[in-house]
Amino acid sequence: MTVKYLIQAFKEEDFRGRSRHIVSNEAELKLIGFDNDIASLKIMRGPDYQPGDVVRLYTDKGFSGKYVEVGPGEYSSVHKSPIDLGHKISSIEITTVHIPAAPAVPLIVQIFADKNFEGRRRTIVQDLTDLKLQDFDDDVSSLQVFAGPSHAGEVATFFQNPNFSGFSLEPGEMGPGTSIPNLKEIPNKLNNRISSIRIHLPGK
Repeated sequence: MTVKYLIQAFKEEDFRGRSRHIVSNEAELKLIGFDNDIASLKIMRGPDYQPGDVVRLYTDKGFSGKYVEVGPGEYSSVHKSPIDLGHKISSIEITTVHIPAAPAVPLIVQIFADKNFEGRRRTIVQDLTDLKLQDFDDDVSSLQVFAGPSHAGEVATFFQNPNFSGFSLEPGEMGPGTSIPNLKEIPNKLNNRISSIRIHLPGK
């Protein structure tokens, strides 16, 4: 038998009173003499646990009705958050939810509203077609570029207009280590005029 979780359910709060051990799906807790009787829970990872495995606590039998999804931990009262299902648990399902893969982060771009990396700021880790989406359009006065965890030579280009159009901030393609404390000192006058940022490989 696969054991993803070892669950100990208690009749009383604070892990007191009668208890039951559960290691697999229970479609009807009444069959183990514990329908609507759970007041506290200890949920421990089993030997077959994998990231994404969760425990769902349902108000009705057959994995139906309202449910709360929880992970490993000690829940001294199911009457309280995060469970808040006091004496209403009628079935328990051990299942797996999809965890999206982490997106690549080749560059970390920090933009600031004031010179010398001060004032309001935003962190950008992917293409941004319009800084209005970050409530930061035409507000950039200083910026820094750092290598992200998946950096493979990518650079950032800063554009005057949305959708990577108009003038670009010279020298155009800026890689890790770029640090511009005052955009007023850059020849093409894009202080407070940057509207989009593209992260890409040089020349592409």
